[in-house]
Amino acid sequence: MKTHQFLKFQRYTGKRTPRNWVKDLVPQTSASFSLMAFDIKYIYVAGKRINALVLTVLDVYSRWNMGQYVAWNIKALDVIKLF
Repeated sequence: MKTHQFLKFQRYTGKRTPRNWVKDLVPQTSASFSLMAFDIKYIYVAGKRINALVLTVLDVYSRWNMGQYVAWNIKALDVIKLF
């Protein structure tokens, strides 16, 4: 295969310089509940044939789920009412 050049072109596989990965993927916190993370995901509701949103509030230090909020749309005022 190689002598008749039937193989797909391969990139140069020589030595590469080592990559510098991100050192701190998780922010450093000193106490619980000092830093919160918000995560928004879409979920599909088959009966309505539309997407709903799930807002999850996490404590970064303990990775504890503080709560979830499920709604068709999420506005800033809706989130403020939760706290």
